[in-house]
Amino acid sequence: MSKKRTYSDAFLRYGFVNLPSGGEDRPQCVVCYKVLTNESLKPSKLSAHLQKCHPNLQNEDQAYFQRRAVALKNIQFGSSEIQAAVKASYFVAYKVAEQQKCHTIAENLIMPCAYEMVSKVCGEDQAKKLSVISLSNNTIRRRVDDMASDIMSQVTTEIMESSYSKFSLQFDESCDVASCAVLLGFVRYVHQDKIKEEFLLCEDLLTTTKGEDIFNIINSFFTTNGLDWNSVQQVGRDVYIKSRLV
Repeated sequence: MSKKRTYSDAFLRYGFVNLPSGGEDRPQCVVCYKVLTNESLKPSKLSAHLQKCHPNLQNEDQAYFQRRAVALKNIQFGSSEIQAAVKASYFVAYKVAEQQKCHTIAENLIMPCAYEMVSKVCGEDQAKKLSVISLSNNTIRRRVDDMASDIMSQVTTEIMESSYSKFSLQFDESCDVASCAVLLGFVRYVHQDKIKEEFLLCEDLLTTTKGEDIFNIINSFFTTNGLDWNSVQQVGRDVYIKSRLV
């Protein structure tokens, strides 16, 4: 029985990374992705492969093969793992929004804590897999915006496809964390033979809070989302708005 050979980082200079299989190390070319046998884990055979199959790359330095190795690793990571990382990113964004926390908490607190917990319980190698989950401030903001847009799309679609063409609205004024006035809108409609209530909109009142300002915001929202004023059965909040709908 031949002795099993082990991979060395020095083999990267020949364009090979390690691809363990069946309990033994096997060299994989970062250029053509070919996997050689364990017996090929020696400089002479790896160099022979480079000279025969990729003669134009013989003079490339190790940094070049390192870049090819990173690209190969991304390919090996696979679409299923990427999808899982994206789902995890959306889940964290959802929780951050649900708890009304600053978006930076994901990158500055949640990720470091998650890394330490996985590292302590499952090992450093498992913890390193978390690095593919994007939790930056901009990413969390985009995720929250994506989920908000998706929910809005679902609600407006259900309203327009309702078996009962009418829906009612209710509005109220509130203030955000900066004490700026915002308009909150709620909608009630029939979906699958059941009355359903949903949060419809939250828009800044940039100037005044007169009835005309509120109407203009709602009218712009209707135009953008394809809603019809003729389908509005009742509006609660302001007599001025009601008069504009008549």
